Amino acid sequence: MKSYISSDIAQSMNYEPISKVNLKQSLFGAIETDEASYKNYVIELSNVDNSYKCKLEVLGQNRICSEIKQIPSGPWLKEFKMHGIKLTDLENNTLKVDKEIKLLIVADVSGKLFTGKIIPLKSNLTAVHTRLVWTVLGKLFGSEPSIESKHSLIISSLLTQSQCISDLKSLDLLGITGSPNRQTAKELEEEYTKYFNENLCVKAEDRYEVALPRLVDNSSLRENRKLAEKSLLSTEKKINDIW
Repeated sequence: MKSYISSDIAQSMNYEPISKVNLKQSLFGAIETDEASYKNYVIELSNVDNSYKCKLEVLGQNRICSEIKQIPSGPWLKEFKMHGIKLTDLENNTLKVDKEIKLLIVADVSGKLFTGKIIPLKSNLTAVHTRLVWTVLGKLFGSEPSIESKHSLIISSLLTQSQCISDLKSLDLLGITGSPNRQTAKELEEEYTKYFNENLCVKAEDRYEVALPRLVDNSSLRENRKLAEKSLLSTEKKINDIW
């Protein structure tokens, strides 16, 4: 998956495209978009104090993702300060911050930006340090029900065109399901978040790794052997026809 920049930001920064790229987007749930043409840019990023700079290729996109809620006020702000974690995406921030995603950095670049520094916080959040900024993962569990029910800091950055992002990131589409008779959706979400925080690790080459959770009930899984064999035979026939 490629990294993207909002087209209006690319225009306001006077970036000129170096080329055009035609591609399809393969999304969660085996959803594939139609082929489209994207402008390819080279942009330069730096951290706040300009001690680190990097250049990367990104594709222009009219709209990357809808707005994401800012971090609300709470005891976790003291934790951020105690650990020297500086964030701007806060509800009480006096700076004007655009809530809409303007730059999406994904796997083609992000691996080079992670420093390997991870700080688990008491507020159930996990702070991850990169060469550019701090980022926060997890879900807030506060004493107020409104915080627990309305503010989630789990962010799945997906490029979508007509699909609803809430459907694309659904756990059901990933095959992660649970028995409704035993656990509520809220309990399952808490369980998955806890599993993620406990199993996230950094490999020697500064790559993040987390094992996928096992299915609670896999009785409905299909083998799909015949479908795979049919696909294999079709591919083999095409190769033989070429040669």
